[in-house]
Amino acid sequence: MEKLPAFSDVENGRHTSKPRGYGEGEPEAIFYENERLHSGDEAIPKTLCEAVSPNQKTDGIIINKLKEEGPTGYEAVGNFESKEMKGDLLEEKTNDKKEDNTKIISENALTDATQKMSTFSQPMKDLAERRKSMKRGEVKELLVPEREKKEKEVPRSDDEVMEHLIYFHGYLPQLEARRFIRREGDYLFRKFEDDGKHHLLLSVGVSMDCEKDENDDLDDNYAKDQPVRIEDFVVRRDEISVFLEDENRFECLEDLLTFYILHPDKDSLNIKLLRGCPIHLFQIRERNIVRTKDLGSGNFGDVFLGEITSLAVLDRFAAVKSLKKDCPGMRELSNKIISEARVMMNLYHENVVEFLGWMIDRQPFMLILEYLPGGSLENFLLKNFDGISDSRLTKFALDAAKGLNHLHEKELIHRDVASRNCLLGSDLTAKISDMGLTVPGSTYWMSKAETLPTRYLAPESLAIYLFAYSSDCYSFGVSCPASP
Repeated sequence: MEKLPAFSDVENGRHTSKPRGYGEGEPEAIFYENERLHSGDEAIPKTLCEAVSPNQKTDGIIINKLKEEGPTGYEAVGNFESKEMKGDLLEEKTNDKKEDNTKIISENALTDATQKMSTFSQPMKDLAERRKSMKRGEVKELLVPEREKKEKEVPRSDDEVMEHLIYFHGYLPQLEARRFIRREGDYLFRKFEDDGKHHLLLSVGVSMDCEKDENDDLDDNYAKDQPVRIEDFVVRRDEISVFLEDENRFECLEDLLTFYILHPDKDSLNIKLLRGCPIHLFQIRERNIVRTKDLGSGNFGDVFLGEITSLAVLDRFAAVKSLKKDCPGMRELSNKIISEARVMMNLYHENVVEFLGWMIDRQPFMLILEYLPGGSLENFLLKNFDGISDSRLTKFALDAAKGLNHLHEKELIHRDVASRNCLLGSDLTAKISDMGLTVPGSTYWMSKAETLPTRYLAPESLAIYLFAYSSDCYSFGVSCPASP
């Protein structure tokens, strides 16, 4: 028997003799006993084999590759049958599979990263194109974009800020401020008009040097009222700040109020803000007055029916007397409105129109009075005089006399007693109204020219401009609809 060469020699190409039966047409096995088919593979080779004759075509690149990688689908036995070698082969195949899977995963990751980079790079390309087409001055704005502009709250005006402050008293005169500031450390905010300019003032009670008198122990108001003077500080403004003193400046009025109210000891001002003086119930804000119907109009003012939503007049209709806007002599007329309100504050009688409050937060000022649906006595008499009985006329005269007597008891001279200034309620009760010319005292000498109704004036008032209780009685008698 012919001796077969070793597999190693065949692999290394050292064996040159042809195998038995090759090329003679006999179907011999092309693999010897030291090589066998791998389970599950076909007998026909799936890869190119090395040419053994000159007529066989070859591809050197593929063959060399096959030599390096080895035939697929076969396992070598004989010298490679050790268990360690098999394990190495299996490990190599497993590693190859892992490498293939790793390549697939890395290729997918690379694809995703490329897509992301293309998405990210697109704005950069657009930016570069925009930079080319833009001017040099616009490039900085593009590279350093402006921050998002936050909508800043529009600063509120002084009137909007102060009308929500309980210590703000509007255009309260200093004389009226004495009603509120009675001790050291009492303070309030108010407004003042000077030469057409409106100023905000901080009014503070400052202690006065004095010695205690023996009679002070008998005073019921001792320890409640102290000898104080009112010192006013003007809230000033410039282009960028608002301030009371140069040392402390603020951006807005709200910051200033917060600082001075929450920090009462002000050494720089030499004052102490201890107790804020809140407004009274009769001080009604403009936002609490709703105009519903006009009742009358004059040269300088109007009267309308208003719905009041303040605590003093909750859900109640009232007659509102208001000055006209931009009327001449506004300051003087405003002072008259305040004087009339000051007079009516102390009047409480069933035959005198009730004073409900005022609005002096801003101009024009308003007086809130009791609403009497019957209208004036003069208009009622003109429309219904023929059908009125003597007892009803006497009742009208009696009501007016009671109201006038109450004014004289309060040491007030009305100076304009007339049927047009007597109003009727729903039950036809007459009440005296219109205290615009009322002055305190038992007598009054008119020292300057005033507009007065001459029809009902007493002779001494026309002659020497003297007014007294008796002149009111004369006017009452002239205008009285019937004698008792």
